[in-house]
Amino acid sequence: ADGFVRGLVCFYYIGLEGISILENAAEIGVLIPEKLKDILIQLKDGE
Repeated sequence: ADGFVRGLVCFYYIGLEGISILENAAEIGVLIPEKLKDILIQLKDGE
């Protein structure tokens, strides 16, 4: 059970940081696919 919870926490933080990196990359002008931009906008609006 400890490994399961640890894995979930790791994936949560990796996902959170990944989203942050993508948002920052989009702001500085890195080309990001439109579908991915739409997903980021939806996630941002949900917060």
